[in-house]
Amino acid sequence: MKAHKTVSNGSQPAASARLIFAVTLGNALEWLDFSAYALFAVFIARDFFPAESELASLLVVFGTFAVGFVMRPIGALVLGSYADRAGRRAALSLTILLMAVGTAVIAFTPGYATIGAAAPVLIVLARLLQGLSAGGEIGGAVAFLVEHAPAGMRGRYASWQQAGQAGAFLLAGLSGHLVTNLLTPEQVQAFGWRLPFVFGLAIAPVGLYIRWKLDETPLFDRYRREKPVREATPVGELFRAHRRALAVGIALVAVGAVCNHLANYMPTYLIRELKMKLSSAYLGLFVFGCALSIAPLIGSWCDRVGRVPLMRAAAAGMLVLAYPSFWVLNRWPGEMSLILVQSVLGLLLVVYAVPGYAVGAGLFPTRVRGTGLAIIYSVGVTVFGSLTPAVGTLLVELTGNRLAVAWWFVAAALVSLTALAMLDDRGEEKMD
Repeated sequence: MKAHKTVSNGSQPAASARLIFAVTLGNALEWLDFSAYALFAVFIARDFFPAESELASLLVVFGTFAVGFVMRPIGALVLGSYADRAGRRAALSLTILLMAVGTAVIAFTPGYATIGAAAPVLIVLARLLQGLSAGGEIGGAVAFLVEHAPAGMRGRYASWQQAGQAGAFLLAGLSGHLVTNLLTPEQVQAFGWRLPFVFGLAIAPVGLYIRWKLDETPLFDRYRREKPVREATPVGELFRAHRRALAVGIALVAVGAVCNHLANYMPTYLIRELKMKLSSAYLGLFVFGCALSIAPLIGSWCDRVGRVPLMRAAAAGMLVLAYPSFWVLNRWPGEMSLILVQSVLGLLLVVYAVPGYAVGAGLFPTRVRGTGLAIIYSVGVTVFGSLTPAVGTLLVELTGNRLAVAWWFVAAALVSLTALAMLDDRGEEKMD
C-alpha cells in the first residue's frame, strides 16, 4: 500500500493550504450543481418535465431534486464506509469523479421535445448519481479537515467546508444573475440554464487532480497502522455502539439543511409567488453566499468561545426570524428586502453550521468518523433539506398563505434545539 506523508499540526503551511483548497474547491463544485438545479428549476421543469400546469411541472422537478437526496444515505453508507477503510483521500477523489459524471449528463442531455421520455429518465439517473456522490462528500471532507487540524483549531479547519458551500452560492447566484441579464428568456430556456453545469464540469478535473495528490490524515494513518486484523465494519459498529450519536447528529443537521435549501428555493418562490424579475431573484442567492463567506472567521471564533452556545443562539434566531423574514418579503417585495432577508439567513446559517461540523466530527471516533458524518448529514439533509422546495410550494398552494413556507423552517429549528439541549457547551469531542 502506498504511503503518504502527513501534514503535521500546521507546520507545513503550503501543504495545509493545498489540502484546504482541494476540499473547498471540490465541495464548491458539489454544491454548485445542486444549487444550479434548484436555481433553474422553472426552466428545467419546462425542458424535461412538461405538464398541463406549471404547478405540476414544478412539483415533478422538485421531486426529482429530492430523488437525488434519497440516494444520499446510500452514498453515505457506501462512500462513508469506503473513507473509513481506504482513506479520506481516496473517498474524496471518488466523490468528485461521480459528481462530474452526473453533471455532464444534466449539462448535455437534450430536452423532452427532442428525445421524449428518455430525457427525464436520464435526468433522474444523473440526480441519483449526484446524490450518491454528495452522500459521501461531506463526511469525507469534514473528517479530512478536522483530522488534519491542530488541537484547538478544529472549528477553523472545519469552517472551510462551509466556505466551499459559500463559493457555490456565489457562483450559482452570479451565474443566474448574469445569464438572466445577458440572455433573453427564450435563450435561457434554450441553453442558458445549462451554462453553470458546463462551468462546473470544466473545472472538475482540476479538483480531482488536486485531491488525488493530497496526503492522508495523521489520525487515519495512525488508525490504519494500529487497527486489529479482524474488525467490525464501520456501518455495523455505528448502529451497534453509536446510535445515540447518530440520532443527535441527524437532529443537529435539520435546521441548517432547511435554511440552506430555503436559499435555493427562494428564486422559485420570488418568481412564482411574488412575480419578481429573474435577475433580482438570483441576486439574493449571491448575497446569501457573501454572508456564508465569513465561515473562517466564525471557525476561529467558535474555537475560542465554544461551539454549542453559538449553535443554540443561531438556531434560536432562525426560530424567531423565520416567519418575519417571509413577512418582510411579502410586505415589501423588492431587491432591498431580498438582500436584507438573505443576509440575515446567511449569517444565521454560517454561525450555526461552522461549529456544527466540528461538533459532528467529535461525536464519532476515527475508525467510523467518515461513515458517521456521512450518515448524519445525508439523512438530515434528505429528511429536512430535500423536501424544502416541494413542501414550501405545497404549503403555499394548500393554504393560500404565502407565509406558510416559514412553518417548515420553524419545525426544523425546534428539532435542532432539542438535540442541542443534549450536548454540553463544547460538544462531544472524541478525536481519537
